Amino acid sequence: THPLNFKGRWLRDRLNLWLTDNQRIYNVGQVSIGDENSAYSSVLYKDDKLYCLHEINTNEVYSLVFARLVGELRIIKSVLQSWKNWDSHLSSICTPADPAASSSERGCGPAVTTVGLVGFLSGNASQNVWEDAYRCVNASTANAERVPNGLKFAGVGGGALWPVSQQGQNQRYRFANHAFTLVASVTIHEVPSVASPLLGASLDSSGGKKLLGLSYDEKHQWQPIYGSTPVTPTGSWETGKRYHVVLTMANKMGSVYIDGEPLEGSGQTVAPDERTPDISHFYVGGYKRSDMPTISHVTVNNVLLYNRQLNAEEIRTLFLSQ
Repeated sequence: THPLNFKGRWLRDRLNLWLTDNQRIYNVGQVSIGDENSAYSSVLYKDDKLYCLHEINTNEVYSLVFARLVGELRIIKSVLQSWKNWDSHLSSICTPADPAASSSERGCGPAVTTVGLVGFLSGNASQNVWEDAYRCVNASTANAERVPNGLKFAGVGGGALWPVSQQGQNQRYRFANHAFTLVASVTIHEVPSVASPLLGASLDSSGGKKLLGLSYDEKHQWQPIYGSTPVTPTGSWETGKRYHVVLTMANKMGSVYIDGEPLEGSGQTVAPDERTPDISHFYVGGYKRSDMPTISHVTVNNVLLYNRQLNAEEIRTLFLSQ
């Protein structure tokens, strides 16, 4: 349990129940009544029943409440089952041990890792919301159309925003300021008139100041972004072809991978000063860019977020699993 702070100052009100497996964090909901001051609490689970003991401070008159949490326990079991099901599904995907062999002779290589996996955006989306399969933090979308296992973005400001510091008081993705890996399969449908954002981490709400990212330009080249460091466009892309993109960072060093291989220039410093970066959000496409409106024509599938830096072998396995 943890109180929120809607009243400001030192007051702690609206006691919330949270669930975590030391990777994901899910907000079960408020367990106190109204805006009662409920700073201190204890949770008891016994005989398949969940209870909460918490204080109430009403005009400096203190009392205790002991409540059985029936609906909350039902939600917890449902969320835990979702976590288990998705972990089992992803780790059971057969990645070919020998990609060059025929389909009947490839065999299965290493499993897709779920260690540190905290979020997964795939086929569930509605009303400008891209739902996290792990039910923790959803992404906001604009000009999006559902496709199998993802979304197709088209038009000015088309894209998605997955909040980090924009989550507000309780930031379940705070780890991203220290280390993360963001994975997605992308298909570009039209050549842009200027370089257009594809995937990355933004330091400001407008999307103009980026920590790590990848854009694609009118010359069919990739434009990796490593903070404010000037980078020469590299590689090449084709319309209609599906690419596996990975952005990974740790110790302020960032890398960009395409189809399991690092782009030229990977391993650069993304935050040269001593301060820890403060990521506003992860972006897909040009989601409502206020500083420079962009036109998106991309399809994005199966976006994964990890709370750590994946190694080269794990990234290669993810590419082979798509």
